[in-house]
Amino acid sequence: MINNKGYQLSPMLFRVILICGMVVLFIINVAAYFFLQSELEKVAKDVKDTNSIADSSSTKSAELKKLSEYLEKEKSAVSRVKNIVAESSSYQDKVINDITLYAQKSGVFVDGITFESNSQNTSVAPTANATIQQPGATSAGINYKTAIINIRNPVQYRNIMQFLYYIENNLTRMDVTEVSLTKVSDSSQEVSINPLNVKVYVK
Repeated sequence: MINNKGYQLSPMLFRVILICGMVVLFIINVAAYFFLQSELEKVAKDVKDTNSIADSSSTKSAELKKLSEYLEKEKSAVSRVKNIVAESSSYQDKVINDITLYAQKSGVFVDGITFESNSQNTSVAPTANATIQQPGATSAGINYKTAIINIRNPVQYRNIMQFLYYIENNLTRMDVTEVSLTKVSDSSQEVSINPLNVKVYVK
């Protein structure tokens, strides 16, 4: 007959083992809780950072879209601003074309345009090309060059006034710096005009 007395647990020992097991399970659960809480906080922070970046990118994209739409809407204004100051490499062609157009519109005949430099003058017809000259400098740092416009005399006073108005209101900035008019006769509306000195601003 087999004696199983050595394998029996006393109630006290069973209670101790049960308590120890519960303590171990409690410790494991607490550790798992804090571990999962830490991981969840990391995930939450990553999600928050991602959302913040997405919001920032969305805001920047919206701002860029608005700016792009504004520039597209104001394209003509932007183009006009760029043309206020002529390009130094092509200002002579620009001046010749504009002056020729204004002369035709106002009934004035231009015999020639001279572009003045520090050492020499370059004379051209209203439809010809001109060589590039050395610029003068303004107080604001923008360069300018001088064009001398020769008008065919005599000319109607009203026509020359209209011609000067066109020059002064040209998109590319041009200033008439010297004008000298002489009336031909008391009974006539015609005048004689000396060559016009025009300052052309270039960049």
